[in-house]
Amino acid sequence: MTVYDRHHPFFSKIKDRFRLNKEGSTRETWHFVLDLASSGIDYKPGDSIAILPQNDREEVEKILLHLGASGDESVQGVDTDPISIREHLRQRVNLAVPTKKLLLALNDFRFLGSDEVIKQVIATHNVEEVLSGHQMTYEHFLPLLSPLLPRFYSIASSKAYAGDEVHLTVARVQYEVSGKERRGVCSHFLCDQIDVEKQKVGIYLQPTRDFRLPANDETPIIMIGPGTGVAPFRAFMQEKLQHAKTKDNCWLYFGERHSATDFFYETFWQELVDAQMLRLDVAFSRDQKEKIYVQHRMWEKRKDFWKWLENGAVIYVCGNASHMAKDVDAMLHTIAESEGNMTHEKAREFVKKLRHEKRYIRDVY
Repeated sequence: MTVYDRHHPFFSKIKDRFRLNKEGSTRETWHFVLDLASSGIDYKPGDSIAILPQNDREEVEKILLHLGASGDESVQGVDTDPISIREHLRQRVNLAVPTKKLLLALNDFRFLGSDEVIKQVIATHNVEEVLSGHQMTYEHFLPLLSPLLPRFYSIASSKAYAGDEVHLTVARVQYEVSGKERRGVCSHFLCDQIDVEKQKVGIYLQPTRDFRLPANDETPIIMIGPGTGVAPFRAFMQEKLQHAKTKDNCWLYFGERHSATDFFYETFWQELVDAQMLRLDVAFSRDQKEKIYVQHRMWEKRKDFWKWLENGAVIYVCGNASHMAKDVDAMLHTIAESEGNMTHEKAREFVKKLRHEKRYIRDVY
């Protein structure tokens, strides 16, 4: 099998791209189908795909104007063939976050001061904004940028099910900083800058070490994946459809904002429920006055949740690290105290033991 990496990716065509949210949703989440034919990439449920993003074309042209460059000038990369400045800016450098070196080199009183001031500028400006109004040669400018790093997405398909394709679940990142619109580099690239069936995307496989289905098909699994965190569990269940013989031992907790517009892969989950292959609990936070999240559903079903743990279930958590994963972890401790009649300290030891035995596995970001 050919081994691809950041410097030697496989260039994959996007075969399909469609929005998972229905009309009226306040968010955009997209399903991508990438072509792996002739790649030799052999992925497994739980693995991730690294995407090599490219910067916005208009942003690049603005920077070339600031530099007084045509864009056709040649740049020698590290261990690579020469490339035009335009492509170098598109493919290799981070234009979303300016470096401290760049700010200091511009020698602008707006950017000089304490480290806190510099951090604030970095947090609220992109490279084009700090460069605006300055004169700098591209030879001086380019070494002051940080590299454009790959973005990693949990695979949302099983190869046994999808064949020479890999599926991804991608949230479009859009937000405001100081009144200025910002877009996530990779989601903007995938959703807006690439034409389906025409252009290709640089990718490579990022295997997981621990986020794997149990070797024994009879081992129960509890999957907790709100939002795009549900992606690897789609892969898990596709794999189960192909190989599993045991039923009634898979439990999914899924959460999003509204059931009518944000129930990702709803038909797939319902078919599994109907086939008695999946137990499903959902938490749509904005469908009622009080917000309800997956950890609240865990508490509502705490007695069954505890029985599954007593029967050897493995817990998988995928998604947001800063809030969701912490709340789920806290609830797991609370359930151990309540249903296991444990002290706070004993519950901590119990959860720690689950981690050590690889029965509590997280893929959070």
